[in-house]
Amino acid sequence: MTKFNFRFIFLTLAVFSLSVSQISAEEISLDTLVKKGGPLFVHYCSHCHGIDGDGEGFNADYLDRQPANLTDAEFMAKRKDSRIYRVIKKGGPEVRKSNLMPSFGNTLSDLEIWSLVAFVRTLSGGEIKEIPKELDDKRPEIKKISKKDWDGFNAWKKAGGLDSDAGYGELLVNNKKSCPACHSIEDEGGALGPDLTRAGLLYSPEWLYQWLNNPQAVKPNTKMPDQGLSDKEVKAIISFLTGMVGEDEEEPFRVAKKSDPKNGKKLFFDLEGKAKCAKCHSINQEGGIIGPDLSFVGSSRNESFIIESLLDPSKVLTSGYSTVSVITKDGKFYSGIQKNEKLESFDLIDETGKTNSINRSRVNKFKFADKSLMPENFKTELSEQEISDILSYLKTLKFYTN
Repeated sequence: MTKFNFRFIFLTLAVFSLSVSQISAEEISLDTLVKKGGPLFVHYCSHCHGIDGDGEGFNADYLDRQPANLTDAEFMAKRKDSRIYRVIKKGGPEVRKSNLMPSFGNTLSDLEIWSLVAFVRTLSGGEIKEIPKELDDKRPEIKKISKKDWDGFNAWKKAGGLDSDAGYGELLVNNKKSCPACHSIEDEGGALGPDLTRAGLLYSPEWLYQWLNNPQAVKPNTKMPDQGLSDKEVKAIISFLTGMVGEDEEEPFRVAKKSDPKNGKKLFFDLEGKAKCAKCHSINQEGGIIGPDLSFVGSSRNESFIIESLLDPSKVLTSGYSTVSVITKDGKFYSGIQKNEKLESFDLIDETGKTNSINRSRVNKFKFADKSLMPENFKTELSEQEISDILSYLKTLKFYTN
C-alpha cells in the first residue's frame, strides 16, 4: 500500500476511481494530519468560523447563532477529540447543538475528518490526542440515481407531489437541516449559498433532485456537504422550494417566437462581438474562468433565471461569484472574484481576467459587494432577437448522468 502523502488534495478529482484503503496511525505524523486539515478548514469551515477560527467568518454576520470560537483555549479544553469528530461527522444536533452546523460524514473520509480535528486543535494552541489506530482515506461513495429512481421521481411529480409535501419540506429546510447556515430565504439565513427566496423560478425540480441527492456528483469541489437525505426528504424539500417564487413586479422579457441557437452560440464565443460571453464564462472547458461555468446551465437553471442573469446580473448572484473588494494596509485597492483560498493568501480575478494574489497579512479591509462583474448593458447592446438566440443556445446545454 502506498503511503499517504498529499493525496487527499486530489480526492475530489479522483472520487470515482478511489479504492478502499486503511491508513495506520503509524504512517501518519501529527504534523501531517494538521497540514491535511488546514486546506479542508479553509474550504469548508472558514466562512463561518473565520480563517483564524475566531468565529468571525463573513457568513457569521448572517446567522442567528455565533459560530464557536475555536481559538478559545478554555472552551476547547472542555471538548474531547471524539466530540469534535462527532460534530464534524454528524453535525450540531449530534451533540445537542444548533442544526446550523452541518454534517460532513457523507462527504469527507474519516482521514479528512480527523485531519480537521487535528487542525482545529492547533487554533487554540492544543494538540490532538485521540488518533484512531486505523483511518479510512476513502470518501463515501457518490450516490447514483438510477433509471428506476428517475421514473419514481417523475411519477411522484405527475401525481401532484410538488404540491403535497411543502409543509414537511419547509420544516426540514428551516428547522431540521442545516440549510439556513448557508442559504437565505427572505433575508433570513446565511450568505454562502444561493438565496432561495425565488427558488421555484430559478431551479427546475429535476435539477434540485439531482443536486440534493448528492451535490458532489454534480460539482466535486462544492462547499455544500451531502446531507444524506432520504428520498422522502429530498422530494419534500423540492416541493417546498418549487413553491418559493417571491415577488417580481417587472414586466417579463418577451422571448422571440423564433430563436436560433446556432447564432446564440456564435454570439457567445465571439470575443470581438457584442456579447463576448466566453471572455468570462466557459462551456466544456472553452472560455474564461471569471464567471460561472455554464456547461450544463440548461439543466441547472430555469429560463427565467437565465433571462434575469443576462439582463440584470446583480439581481441573483451565483454562489461564489460575488464581487470582493479589498483595501491593503499600504492603501492599494483590489476588486474581483475570490479564488484559490489558502490559509495565508487568496486570489482575486478582476474583470479583465488579471489575477492578483493577496496575502492575508496585507489586508486592511475586506468586503463582499452585492454586485456582479458581468456587464449590465445587454438590454441596450443586444436586440431582443440576439438575447433570445443566446438564451436558446444556453438552454441546449444539459447535464447528463448515469
